[in-house]
Amino acid sequence: MHGIPGQRRLQDGDIITIDSRACWRGYHPVAARTYVVGGEAKHPERAKFSKTMYVALMAGIGKAYAGNRVGDISAAIQAVIDTSPYSLVQEYGGHGLGKRLHEEPLIPTYGRVNSGIKLKPVVVLAIEPIVAIGSANTKLLADNWTVMTINSSDAGQWEHFGVVREDQFEILC
Repeated sequence: MHGIPGQRRLQDGDIITIDSRACWRGYHPVAARTYVVGGEAKHPERAKFSKTMYVALMAGIGKAYAGNRVGDISAAIQAVIDTSPYSLVQEYGGHGLGKRLHEEPLIPTYGRVNSGIKLKPVVVLAIEPIVAIGSANTKLLADNWTVMTINSSDAGQWEHFGVVREDQFEILC
């Protein structure tokens, strides 16, 4: 789900999420994409998993505009995953961005419509549904960085960061 590159070689059909960030003029842009090793056409079930995460991301983004609440984003993400065979990882989620990589507000992957703080224009957010094929319960390994599902089921994420505007979320990456 999240880890430090190691010696393990990727195999045909594996999924891999590339989660990247930079530091630009003291700010922290981020993005994540999930890929299917060997190609989506060759592994349609893996492609469906990645696409479902992306659809959940875009549903959340569709609710990330001024006047809405954080819970509106979270509920939109949850609605997509709840209609799928996958599970939402609830220990992690989206967040505000600024001079620090993780700032308020926290954007859970689950929630209720019309709950949480009200979104204001020009707030910068990272929206990132994190989803597992099996159990969504996670554990942090001894390196204090690697996170995996407790039953070793596959997980991944898609993430965009952008700016809350009056009537939309402007995706920056």
